[in-house]
Amino acid sequence: MLEGHVTGLKILFDTNAFYACEDVSAQRQHANARIATDLKELALRHGSALFLLSETESDIRATSRAALREATLLKWRQWKHLSSIRARGDLLSRADYSEPLSRNDAVDLAMLAALDNNAVDLLVTEDKRLRDHAEAAGLGARTLSILGAIEYLKKLFGEPVALPTVHRRLAYQINVEDPLFESLREDY
Repeated sequence: MLEGHVTGLKILFDTNAFYACEDVSAQRQHANARIATDLKELALRHGSALFLLSETESDIRATSRAALREATLLKWRQWKHLSSIRARGDLLSRADYSEPLSRNDAVDLAMLAALDNNAVDLLVTEDKRLRDHAEAAGLGARTLSILGAIEYLKKLFGEPVALPTVHRRLAYQINVEDPLFESLREDY
């Protein structure tokens, strides 16, 4: 993905990942606050620059509760901002968007344009729909969920990665068509 880039990564956060990092919530801890904080800490420890797209401000301003909106805007000001980058001509079709774009899709396309133009190295979002558009545009490997970004950065920076949990299965629950078994069959 980003061979040779061990420090100085530029990481763009979608609004939902920013909210999780800053624990923005009206009355309770954000559901992803812990993992988002882990991601932010990991990235900063290794010299990565964290960015928000300038359009993120419009998402924040759409918040109906004045006190929450004001607190969030104060946190927004503490981040680096990336000015809008115009999408290359074919990005709209490559990303499988159709016009007219909703306000949200226009912001998502702007984030993909930043990635497509290499203004940033990674995009972090919990928005599966945005990740699907990124995949269609050939940018899926650089568009990660919060947990995906943590795993990727740990591998990149040489930090221990927690292995997936092993689950017990009965023999009849195992998929015998799994490619793992092909290599075992070859050995016999």
